[in-house]
Amino acid sequence: MQNHDYIPVVGVLDASKTSDIVRRVEEREASGISNQMIKIKLQGVKGKPEFGLEIAASFHGSKNVDLETESSGANDVSAAIISASGKPGSRIALMGTTFILNAGDAYEGGTKASDLEEEDKVVYQTLSALTGRRKNILDAIIKGGPISVKEARKCGIIDSVAGFTSKYLIPKTPKSAVLPATQVAPATPSTQEISTGAIQTNITESAPKKRGRKKSTSA
Repeated sequence: MQNHDYIPVVGVLDASKTSDIVRRVEEREASGISNQMIKIKLQGVKGKPEFGLEIAASFHGSKNVDLETESSGANDVSAAIISASGKPGSRIALMGTTFILNAGDAYEGGTKASDLEEEDKVVYQTLSALTGRRKNILDAIIKGGPISVKEARKCGIIDSVAGFTSKYLIPKTPKSAVLPATQVAPATPSTQEISTGAIQTNITESAPKKRGRKKSTSA
């Protein structure tokens, strides 16, 4: 992407910050240059849902400017709307990130979309239109409270989860990689490896190890 722009949003998302983001989208759109990208980094964002809606509308009303998002920390409804507004495949969150989709208290189980309070109904309609995940969005709103990155992926608010990777980590050489007899591997000093997480999008759990004592066998 050419003309990549970067906008950090840390803490409070207010009317001034919202207007600044919308203005930058409009300026880039007016330039007539295609394939432009603006990256918004959301970090513990709190703001009115209408601010998120206004920013979402500015990007989706643009032909030449796309949105990339990176989220971290504890975020509210406004940040969830902005993240969901990003270009699919370009919406990431760091491990431990949370979002809130419900502006108020939890609802009783079995609540229908038509029974939501007005503000939550707007959030439901907006996120459903952006993600197409109506059931997941409704379930998260009914449940109330923050949702994890795993739940945010199911809701279509983010695409992937990024972990931390150490720049000092040296990949291990696979045992199957054997040098020909004519070659000798150069000696290298021992290195203490630091165990870290890696970027992960799909998490699979290994089968638990069997525990217990060995059964005794009679002679």
